Amino acid sequence: MASNAASPASSSSSTPLPTSSSASTPSRIAARGAPLTTPFVQSPECASIWELTRGRAKEYDSITGLFPVLASNAADERFSSCQPSGWDDAGPSGSFGFGPAVCPSAWTYYSLFVTRDLSTVAETHITFLSAYSHAYCCASLSSQRDWAFADLINSGMTLARGETHWVPSISTPCTRFFKDGETTISYTDSDSSTGVFTGGMQIHEAWRVTWHDEDTSTLSPPLPSLDGTTIVQSWVPGQTLPPPPRTEHGPDIMWVLYVVTIPVPIIGLTVIGLIIWCLVRRHKRKKRERREEQEEREAHELTAIEPESGK
Repeated sequence: MASNAASPASSSSSTPLPTSSSASTPSRIAARGAPLTTPFVQSPECASIWELTRGRAKEYDSITGLFPVLASNAADERFSSCQPSGWDDAGPSGSFGFGPAVCPSAWTYYSLFVTRDLSTVAETHITFLSAYSHAYCCASLSSQRDWAFADLINSGMTLARGETHWVPSISTPCTRFFKDGETTISYTDSDSSTGVFTGGMQIHEAWRVTWHDEDTSTLSPPLPSLDGTTIVQSWVPGQTLPPPPRTEHGPDIMWVLYVVTIPVPIIGLTVIGLIIWCLVRRHKRKKRERREEQEEREAHELTAIEPESGK
C-alpha cells in the first residue's frame, strides 16, 4: 500500500457521540492489534504496489457502469514486507488494527471517538470502567468528495463514509478521485505487469489505531484527549481540537424552561394577590361607608326625636 501523503490541513469538526460498553478482560489488552508507538514510514519502493481494477458506485444514481479503481494490492508478494510488524494480526477486527498506536507518518486521523468498556480484575472481582480512544488513518488529508462530484479535484486520501461497493476486499476505504488525465501513477500488478493510472479512484484500507489514556505518554506524536461525547471528524498531529459543539440549536432549553416556569407563576400570583387586595379594600371601604351612613342616619333620627320629647 502506498502512502501518497499530502500536506496536512488544519481544520476539524465534531458531531454528537454514541458510546458502547462490553465486558472484557482488564487493562491494556483492549487496545487491539500490534503496538505502533511512533509513526510508521513506508519505503519508497513500496509506492508502486497497486492493482488496477474496476468498481461500481451503486449508491449514486448519476453513475452508471464501471469506473477505474487503483487499489492497494495485498496479493502482491512484496506487500507484507512493506507493512509494519503485526499488520495482519488484529484478530476478528481484521488487518491494519494497531494498539496502542499512532497513524503512519503524514497520515490523517479520521472519526476519533471513545468507547467505554467494563473490565473486571479476576483476583479482586473489582469492576471498573475503562475508556479507549479509536481513530481511522488515511494516507493524507483532503476535503471529502463523492464520486458523483468527481469533477472536483481531490488531492489526497480521505476516509469514505456511507455505503460503498467499490472493492469488496476493502471494508473501510480511504479514497481519492481524479478526473481522466488528472494524474499519472505507476503501478505493478500481482502478475508483475506494469501500467499507468491516469484517472478514476485510488483506494486503500484504512488503518485503525486504539489507545488508552495511560498510553499517551508512550506515544509520539502526542494524541488528543477526547471528551467521550463527540466524534472528531478529522485531526492532524499538532492541531488543537475545537470545543465540543452545543447539542441544541438556539437558546438553552433548560434556561428557557427556567425563565418560563419560575417567573411566570410568581407574576401570576402577584397579580392575583393585587386583585384580592383591591377587592378586600373595596369591600372594607364600602362596608365602612355603609356603617358611616347608618350612624349618620341614626344620629339624624335621634336628633329629630329629642325635640318632640321635650314638648
